[in-house]
Amino acid sequence: MQLQNKTALITGAGRGIGFAFARRYVEEAARVAIADVDVDRAQAAAETIGSQAIAVEMDVADQNSIRLGVVDGDHWDGVDAFFAKYEGKPKGQKRREVGNAVPYGRMGQPEDLTAMAVFLASEGADYIVAQTCNVDGRNWMS
Repeated sequence: MQLQNKTALITGAGRGIGFAFARRYVEEAARVAIADVDVDRAQAAAETIGSQAIAVEMDVADQNSIRLGVVDGDHWDGVDAFFAKYEGKPKGQKRREVGNAVPYGRMGQPEDLTAMAVFLASEGADYIVAQTCNVDGRNWMS
């Protein structure tokens, strides 16, 4: 119960990485606000997680600042479509190329990130300030 008496607001938590974080935080005894542009999706996620989660409608999207990581998810459908259109790559090829380029041998999954997130939210990380903590399948990112 590393996050007992903690409360977290997690954006994009209606699905994918954010949902995995929210679920894991609740498993560690936190209360979680699931923020998502799609309030119905946020509500469904909160109901799936249980009474320690609530839904909040929030849109933090800024198309000029979107950066995709090497975590698999629905966003890769759009990346594949982009490369198919502008570089003539077959659907799914870019996703495979990126996954194969990760030294660990695959793209990350949302659940691969949750242990670090729980640690950083816990008392054990109170003295860690302004650091980059890579959870990256052995990619060098900083």
